[in-house]
Amino acid sequence: MAMRHLAIAAIGWLSAAALPTSAQTPPIIDTHMHVDGRLARETDWARAARLALERMDQVGIAFGLVLPPPQPPGFADFWECDEYARPLAPYRARLGLICGGGSINRLIYRTEEDGPLDPAITARLDELVGVYAGLGAVAIGELTAQHFSFEPRHPYLGRSPDHPAFLRLADLAARHRLPLVLHMEAVRGGFATPQGLRRLSNLNPERIGDNLAAFERLLAHNREATIVWAHYGWDNTGQRDAGLMAELFARHPNLMADLKIQPGSPAARAIVDPGGGLRADFVAAVEAMAERLMIGSDAFHALRDTPASRQTERLTGATRLLLERLSPAAARQIAYDNAVRIYRLRERGLVP
Repeated sequence: MAMRHLAIAAIGWLSAAALPTSAQTPPIIDTHMHVDGRLARETDWARAARLALERMDQVGIAFGLVLPPPQPPGFADFWECDEYARPLAPYRARLGLICGGGSINRLIYRTEEDGPLDPAITARLDELVGVYAGLGAVAIGELTAQHFSFEPRHPYLGRSPDHPAFLRLADLAARHRLPLVLHMEAVRGGFATPQGLRRLSNLNPERIGDNLAAFERLLAHNREATIVWAHYGWDNTGQRDAGLMAELFARHPNLMADLKIQPGSPAARAIVDPGGGLRADFVAAVEAMAERLMIGSDAFHALRDTPASRQTERLTGATRLLLERLSPAAARQIAYDNAVRIYRLRERGLVP
């Protein structure tokens, strides 16, 4: 990793600037967005940032947190903060950093599934989290404990969320006051992988094991570590419903979540009514859990034309539709206030 690039970019990410606001609707902080400046033979991260800002303006997103998706060892499409921290720094008034989906996630999957961490891996995890904290990152992620493959070039990743690497990262998260952003499909009890997922990619295993008990052990390991469970509202196992979220929120005060609203996706079937709108019971559940939720569109602002980049307008537009159905107080919390509090954005000088 080119650590010198991280050091050069650090000062730019630690400054404050004013955000656009609206008298009619709360400003939105999108806490989970991907900016991809890679092209076939070159990169242009600044152009990708400008594309992201143009789309953010269209749907009223005031500020966004940019993070690399979770990547396995040997993944050809590797990208991490050291590639884009410096070119995105001029846009620090609107974009903040979350780091680790490339480098740290790869380290997790270089470890043995069982047994203690190799001291070299431990030292490297410590080093990377420290570097990202110094860079001005507001969190570590996007990490994953259960990530399905949706086509043969899209990776499958699975590791118990109480693996020693995750427990070490929880301790580092507490030490540096950096939340961990975790992508994890909910699996209670273990079951055969849905056939639809197997048809999409043979990288998905025939069977997946329970991960919720291990997830609760991770949450209990260090109560000073905030865990942000990504993508509530987007559920590929049919088990991450409002009841599960309320149950875990009640037991674990350090658990937070971001909302991914993607009407039309099979993973959103439980939150969409027959007419294509958001189900009233889902909206009511979000209202009831408003103190623990943030917006996390999972939009890809990419220069390349990819299936993910084509979903951007639908993802961000659906976010606003949800907010319009909430009470003003809940909408404000979820759209803005919770992100400021959980990621310490005002304390860091990133928002007014």
